[in-house]
Amino acid sequence: MSYFQHFPTRINYPITFVNQSNTDEQRVNYSFPDLFRQVSLIYPKINDNLFYYFKTVINDGERPDQLSLRLYENINYYWTFFILNDHLRMGEMFQWPLSQKNLSERIAETYDGVCCTTYNFGYSDSRSLVNKFKFGEKIIGSETNISGTLRYVRPEVGQLIITDIESIDLEFFKVGETLVGQESGDQIIIDKCVRWEDGIFNYYNKFDGRQENNPNFIDCGVGFELSNITYGQSMQIQNEQLRYIRVLRPTSIGLFEKTVKDLLRV
Repeated sequence: MSYFQHFPTRINYPITFVNQSNTDEQRVNYSFPDLFRQVSLIYPKINDNLFYYFKTVINDGERPDQLSLRLYENINYYWTFFILNDHLRMGEMFQWPLSQKNLSERIAETYDGVCCTTYNFGYSDSRSLVNKFKFGEKIIGSETNISGTLRYVRPEVGQLIITDIESIDLEFFKVGETLVGQESGDQIIIDKCVRWEDGIFNYYNKFDGRQENNPNFIDCGVGFELSNITYGQSMQIQNEQLRYIRVLRPTSIGLFEKTVKDLLRV
């Protein structure tokens, strides 16, 4: 049974339609499923009843209906995955894990630009990005004459994220080049320029995995206590975490469906 068939119907709900010029309106009664109703789990109870569910891994490129068919020999139980797993319906980037091919395309599309880093030795240093540049302003390299639009400024990691790159034959700004904001007039010397997806997203302690600050934003080499992940890697990690979910056992799916249906109609 399809999930939306469980919802009660709001009958003869009044809706007013107005024409484009706002000169006439018509009031009609309309019936539609009450999609605002929700059912959620009381997690302490479900955690105490492990025989109702188990953990599984979503295969690469597997859709919700395909997983439902694999587990229950029925495509119509796809909706149970989203009730049992909050992270599937409240993800920041996406709610269902992407295939590796689609993930690569999403990373390239999301992080289409360059990441320029300036090594910063304190917020009072001349290379600090605090209170410099304006969002959306045009940035031009003083030597390469490459230009682009400022998308983000991350003073905490010494980064300028620049998109819509315009260049004749060069892909990146030059190391040691001065970047100039065309509206603010602010300038900064960069020490590194890479594809946005290859830029450093966060720093971590190698020993306990905690997120850490790198006050000088220097590269984390051998022997350095910090490691880092890139923007692209952060999206890969999030996508991988989505693959591990809780699902109902086949012996419990019928009771679960009946309970949800009854609650929705209360």
